[in-house]
Amino acid sequence: MSRSFIQSLGTLKPKGGGMVLGFFKERNPEAALDNMIIRMYGSLSHEKTANLEKASQIAFRDLLCECIDQTLVQNKAAELFAEPIPYSTNDLALSVAFAFFKDPSRYEYLKEAQMIARLRLVKWVEAGSVAKPLAMAFEITLCELFKRAC
Repeated sequence: MSRSFIQSLGTLKPKGGGMVLGFFKERNPEAALDNMIIRMYGSLSHEKTANLEKASQIAFRDLLCECIDQTLVQNKAAELFAEPIPYSTNDLALSVAFAFFKDPSRYEYLKEAQMIARLRLVKWVEAGSVAKPLAMAFEITLCELFKRAC
């Protein structure tokens, strides 16, 4: 699944080369954030459409399979929602789940949930309901962290 899925996302090479997705080359944090938003959403004027409550529920139920305390998921969702990134609901849910999947202390709890989350992600990418750079980062990172599933 992983290789073909990543190929379906297409190439995300930054203009002028550089690191994956290209926005970490900036030394100025504000410029790096602006660069990331432009690469993910096409412009800085992209409107935040995320529904915080719905994103939190999607992350908790559909991506993390209720393996993480719901209050922790809600708190992470609120923290990310407060950032200036113009998330869609699915982008926010994916970002919330991503934060927990990357936590080494949670690998054992989440090794089955990550497979379900990655399958959900495929559906979202096919439907165009998640930012492709975020989807790619999620898939590549989880593939690396949970190598047996790839």
